Amino acid sequence: MSRSEMFRVQHGVAVEMTQRLYDVPSPPIDGQLKGSAMLQNLPSIVAAQVLNPAPGSRVLDMCAAPGGKTTLLAQIMGGQGQIVALDRTHAKVDDIAALAAELGCRDCIQAYKTDSTKSVEKLDQELQKFQQLLQQQWLDEDPWQQQQAAQSSSRKLLLLLQDAENA
Repeated sequence: MSRSEMFRVQHGVAVEMTQRLYDVPSPPIDGQLKGSAMLQNLPSIVAAQVLNPAPGSRVLDMCAAPGGKTTLLAQIMGGQGQIVALDRTHAKVDDIAALAAELGCRDCIQAYKTDSTKSVEKLDQELQKFQQLLQQQWLDEDPWQQQQAAQSSSRKLLLLLQDAENA
């Protein structure tokens, strides 16, 4: 069952939460801490901390909304480098851009609307073709043909990666 189908079914099991497992402080709603504090879920924090990108790094966040992980990565990088943040809807991409602006890290974050799962499938297909071409070319005895095939394949792969980045 897909995610969208889950929200449309008329039967199933419902869970009512009667008691919190954890108390999480919430910033005041009146905007006093705007740009100073943000609540995040633990997996986003752990992912950014484990990656721990150095200043000047290039990072691809393929499921970036609402932008907490993306902006944390930017802060870890000291605002130096490039983060390409992808998500599937314009509204989510707008949320990422708004949060980046609010937290002062807009300069190193570029947010784009794209379906990462489709991008990965296409990239995987091209990588498989590239691998097959490499295997074929080394079976060929002519070194000049090997070099030409390798250069052509690597150019195609590079163009595909650039297209995915620019999408």
